[in-house]
Amino acid sequence: MFIGTSYLFRILYFLTSMMPAYVIFILQLKINGLVCCGLIIMICTLEYVAGFFIRSMIIKRSKNAVNKIAQVYIKSKNGNVLTFVFGVIIPSILFPDNASNIKLILIQVGIQIMLFIVMQKSSDIIPNIVLILEGVAIYTTKDGNYIISLDDIKNGIKVRMYRLGDTERAKIFIGKGA
Repeated sequence: MFIGTSYLFRILYFLTSMMPAYVIFILQLKINGLVCCGLIIMICTLEYVAGFFIRSMIIKRSKNAVNKIAQVYIKSKNGNVLTFVFGVIIPSILFPDNASNIKLILIQVGIQIMLFIVMQKSSDIIPNIVLILEGVAIYTTKDGNYIISLDDIKNGIKVRMYRLGDTERAKIFIGKGA
């Protein structure tokens, strides 16, 4: 999905899509309740800022010249629940009960690195709650492209599409209703 996109975009997308996993992980740590609440507020704030930065990148990039205007046929919107459950929720709850916080953190970091590698090489969209809350939708088209849009794109309409990646191989576009 992320072929041709900047490394910064990939990292920010991954971090924002994993926000629910980070919150669930923090709740599993053996720490003071006040510290736990503080960490969750900090994570949510950082995730919101990262989501805002992604949204700004999309707006800035969409001001470029039109790559193409095409009639699009939508296959799915914002990924699917199964990908979310197996890619975000399950890895954040599978920890040994008696492990120390250090071990839990090391396990979580290892899982996150593996998920990042898999996400970069996957053709599935991991649903991104932060972007959804900020009004950004990701559509999968029937021809295998992805459209990130601030607009609501209906099936069969013409869309102005701007390539998000820097190469012709990039399959991610920013879409605006034509």
